[in-house]
Amino acid sequence: MADAILMQLRLKGGMAEVRVNDIPVNRTVDDEIVNVTVPVPEFLVNGENTLKLYAAPTDPDNPGDFSAKARIAGFTFGDTVDFDEGEEFALLEWTEENAGRPVGQRFDYATDHKWVWENAPKITLSADVRARLDAFTARMQAAFSARDPGPINAAREVFYKEIARAYPPPLLARTAEEFADDLKSEDEDAWGVKLFEPSPDNYRLVADGRLVDLVGPDNIPLVGTIPGFAGAPPDEAWNLPLRVAIKGDEVIVVR
Repeated sequence: MADAILMQLRLKGGMAEVRVNDIPVNRTVDDEIVNVTVPVPEFLVNGENTLKLYAAPTDPDNPGDFSAKARIAGFTFGDTVDFDEGEEFALLEWTEENAGRPVGQRFDYATDHKWVWENAPKITLSADVRARLDAFTARMQAAFSARDPGPINAAREVFYKEIARAYPPPLLARTAEEFADDLKSEDEDAWGVKLFEPSPDNYRLVADGRLVDLVGPDNIPLVGTIPGFAGAPPDEAWNLPLRVAIKGDEVIVVR
């Protein structure tokens, strides 16, 4: 059994978004050649899974040498984590015939984990649900703006618990303490966050309708900093992905 299950993306000259079981695990836009590696055990279920690749060249009318490949592969400690190495579970490649639509593949995987999002109720983005999401997002952005990790960590309790299960020692799990330290370490005078503005174009359903991705119409997380904050490069920002389930009156961050 592999020690690490990774999504690997190889992209040249455009945009690519990769989803595992309809949950976005990476979105990259770059005019150069880039290789992206993301661990994905918290997105995998026991049995049948799906991998999807949404991709487009920078200039759709002139794709040139645009290319995009994504795969799921397993590695053991000590392996070289190259695109052509490891145990491959699924492999996708963009072609001009697929322009304007995603390519997908099903694959089998065995795991003992059962995640909250698997059985979360399906969501309809009604006016009432949108109002609740607006209020929740505003609270998260206010806390982020104040560099106050408390409300965010409270909302992410399920997320942290499941991440800890997905990445047991010696793998590194993302923890509430680490997030709090990172947030508080930012320079207060240079801290600048985006303004949250409710819009009918906000939010998208993912995980086959069981989760809401708190993103704007550009598919960038609504909670985050303005580009170039604290002396960062002009196109760099700290964006906080929040994928939520809705159970009764609760909005729960699960990914």
